[in-house]
Amino acid sequence: MKKLLKHRLNRSYLFLFFLLLAPVTFAAETGLPWESPLEKILNSLTGPVAKILGVIAIVIAGFGIAFGEAGSGMRRLFQVILGLSIAFTASTMMVSLFGFSGGAVF
Repeated sequence: MKKLLKHRLNRSYLFLFFLLLAPVTFAAETGLPWESPLEKILNSLTGPVAKILGVIAIVIAGFGIAFGEAGSGMRRLFQVILGLSIAFTASTMMVSLFGFSGGAVF
């Protein structure tokens, strides 16, 4: 009887050890292998260079639409450039305008 009790107690200790060890192993995980390159791309697309390029593209497309005397094809091209520059600059503009540092939900 004493041997059985000792065996159950040892199993209980072993179970508690592994139960307490599990959160430590999950906390030590570094992430998926493609997260680091994707974070670099994200930092590049949302950094100050992207913001400056987006504003320049918006200004050029705006002047092209306002002063351009080209046909509808050229006007459509300027509208596409304007739309893309707004889309790529939106995340940095939201942080600048509203002053929050969380993720922009679109």
